[in-house]
Amino acid sequence: MSTTKSCSINIKKLNKFLLDLDNEYDINSGACALIASIIAKYLENNDIKYRTKVYYYEDNYEYAWHYSLVVNNIEINPSTYEYQEWECEITRIEDNWDSNELLEKYNSIIDDSNYWKCNNEKKVINLLANFLSNEI
Repeated sequence: MSTTKSCSINIKKLNKFLLDLDNEYDINSGACALIASIIAKYLENNDIKYRTKVYYYEDNYEYAWHYSLVVNNIEINPSTYEYQEWECEITRIEDNWDSNELLEKYNSIIDDSNYWKCNNEKKVINLLANFLSNEI
């Protein structure tokens, strides 16, 4: 039986950092799956168990509008969509999704001609990687 390391990441601090990134680079307008995949990879590398939370438009689980992670029942990068309460919020926990699945979701949403990808992706990846490397 494998054991889980105690979480070596300050989720409150991470969420504050992600909110700042969202304010600066709009990470939750198309790149939330990328952000989740980077953080998921960090968690996998540190043997920290997590689950993927997906926010769906419809109850047939086809069209998602936000991806986040859950560690110890605390959500990482929860939706900041201001009309969330007005919209029909349908969420589902995907226990078997890993960082690769999340990266595939991102790549299926954002193509190489996308403005965000062209102008912000590398900056945000580097900022998040630096933040996570300082967490250990």
